[in-house]
Amino acid sequence: MYGTTIEYWELLLAPLYLLIPIALIFFFPKASERKWFALGMSARLDGAVFYTLIYLFYCQGGDTIAYYATAVPFVNMLAQDPFYRARAPVQ
Repeated sequence: MYGTTIEYWELLLAPLYLLIPIALIFFFPKASERKWFALGMSARLDGAVFYTLIYLFYCQGGDTIAYYATAVPFVNMLAQDPFYRARAPVQ
C-alpha cells in the first residue's frame, strides 16, 4: 500500500523545499553572519535529507510510515461520513 519509494510528485516538490531555506541565506542574516548561517543551513539541510533517505530505505519506513498507513482509512472514513460515529449506537 505505502511502499518505501519516492514518488514523482515528491521529486518535483523537493527543489521547492530546498530553495526556500537557501533563499533565506541571502535575505535573513547580516552580511557578516551570512557565511556561518549558510554553513549551518547547509549542514541542517544535508542532515535532514540523509536522515530521511536512511529512514526510508534502510529502516523500511518504521513507525511513522506504519502510523500514516493505518491513519489514512480513518481520514477517508471521516471525509466520507463525518457523523458516522454519532449515528452508531453507543455500546
